[in-house]
Amino acid sequence: TVFFDQGRTCGDELDLSKMEVSIPDKQNDIYYSPLKYDGKPFYLQTSKLDIVTNCNELNGKNPSIEFEIPRNNLDIYNTFNDLDDKLIRTTYDNSVSWFKQKIPLDVIDDMYKRLCKPIKKNKNPSIRFKLPVIKNKIVCKIYNQNKQFISVEDIKKDSSGILILHIRGIRFMRQQYSYDIYITQMKVFIPIENKYIIPEKPIKMPKVLMKLNFSFFV
Repeated sequence: TVFFDQGRTCGDELDLSKMEVSIPDKQNDIYYSPLKYDGKPFYLQTSKLDIVTNCNELNGKNPSIEFEIPRNNLDIYNTFNDLDDKLIRTTYDNSVSWFKQKIPLDVIDDMYKRLCKPIKKNKNPSIRFKLPVIKNKIVCKIYNQNKQFISVEDIKKDSSGILILHIRGIRFMRQQYSYDIYITQMKVFIPIENKYIIPEKPIKMPKVLMKLNFSFFV
């Protein structure tokens, strides 16, 4: 597992005991808990995922992209299942101090919106992440495999991508709660016709990123 620190690559194991969830605070019509990892913003780099969404037809107000997780590399699926279990248990353990009542574990489980859809027979699991928007403009940094900046509309069908996710916090609504996650950076592998190109070495394990001053191209 790797994070980037001022241009050099360093090792860091994903340890969910270092995930820190703050007491929920009321923000408009929801409650929100900022989330940290070992006292710092929580950035996670994924393995390569297949892009399912037609990126020319994104929702302008709340854009998101759905990804398919290849069955030959389920490490990221297992990681997000671990994040799901961690949050369910944390919410249960803190229900009295957070919500002034002891909420049964099965109720907390039912109210939680899981990150990944369950694995179905003959179908790869999928997961969806939001893109950050400021003043109606998507502000996620997107590169192609040639290290060139591209727009989200340049992502073609059958592309795949490696993501850097910012796991910002937890959103608690009246009947549901979930992680608040955005794509901070995305390296997109757009299909090319030349079948003799040497493939890049795949990244199999998810990676914890401890600082924001990083790039895929260290």
